[in-house]
Amino acid sequence: MAEITAAEAYDRWFDNNKPLFDSEAQAIEAQLPETWTEGVEIGCGTGKFSERLGISRGVEPSEPMARLAADRGVSVDQGTAEELPLTTDEVDLAALLGVVGYVADLTAIFTELARVWSPGGHAIVAFLRANGAFAERYDTAADRGAYPDTLAWDEPYPLEMATKATWRDVETVLGGLRSVGFTDITTTQTLTQPIADAIETPESPSPGHDEGSWIVVRAVRE
Repeated sequence: MAEITAAEAYDRWFDNNKPLFDSEAQAIEAQLPETWTEGVEIGCGTGKFSERLGISRGVEPSEPMARLAADRGVSVDQGTAEELPLTTDEVDLAALLGVVGYVADLTAIFTELARVWSPGGHAIVAFLRANGAFAERYDTAADRGAYPDTLAWDEPYPLEMATKATWRDVETVLGGLRSVGFTDITTTQTLTQPIADAIETPESPSPGHDEGSWIVVRAVRE
């Protein structure tokens, strides 16, 4: 059997962890505006979220991931969150889903978001909360180079992805959005259950950001 690529392993994780994906997607769906004209997922990966949420356009730096997203019908521009291949005021919905844990300069990406969003447009920023149960589990595995044998989880998050991540606390993300002019900020959370329960049963989202591992922020550009 041929060895799968890192992009394929990442993509397969969603299929093999459907309760987690459902929980995360439901929290995002709870924050989406009722309508939008031009939406884009920045750092769309393999297009799993875009496909589910009905976002037909993406930006992705990884060519292997972009190819998988294109196979799902996402129109992908290759580029980075720090230098978006989009024009000023081009979109009225931009989603950063899991991306803030994989960029070095939050100010740079939020400044770019402010540039490409049209006034009144919405930003959706979803991320694993630093010091949450899942982020701590992934950090421990990254430090040790493996997940513990006692972990009853058939396919945990790819270790390569966990090793690259820098999880963000909520106030850092909210402060970054406010600093570039985003207002009307609301938060939704999920994955409040113990990991053993969360990987088995989808969880409905709830307002707030102080209990869940997965946080979704919605903000409006002035």
